[in-house]
Amino acid sequence: MTRKLPIYFILSLLVGCFAASCNEDPDPVQSSSYANCAVTSFSLAKDDSVVAALDSVYFSIDLVGARIFNADSLPVGTDVSKLIIKVGTSSASACDITFPIPGTKRDTTINIIESPNDSINFSEGPVQMVVKSYDGQAQRAYTVSVNVHKEIP
Repeated sequence: MTRKLPIYFILSLLVGCFAASCNEDPDPVQSSSYANCAVTSFSLAKDDSVVAALDSVYFSIDLVGARIFNADSLPVGTDVSKLIIKVGTSSASACDITFPIPGTKRDTTINIIESPNDSINFSEGPVQMVVKSYDGQAQRAYTVSVNVHKEIP
């Protein structure tokens, strides 16, 4: 009985090695790196005609879910149809924002890097922002929303 124990141990070790070597996937899934497409900061430009201290509204950036939003909603009746945004990225070649044109069924796209003072319409709901890496190899689409209270709290 004592002689068979080392043989069974060596045999099970060999079977384990063969089973582990057969688990290699011949077509591994390539995971994309969004590090060059990450949004590092997001804020609204100061505009006291919309809301006092608009530039100090805190925005959450969810890099996993690709969402940007303000958890603390703006006051009831805030006009979010012409907001200027500031977007910080680590190294992006383009930052395109697509939003609907009010009164039509068409969309418009603005590159925030080329036109940082263009206003964005958030009144129709969330907008789409696509950040492209500097080398053009990767891009990431974010959903950006500016939340406004529906009722007086």
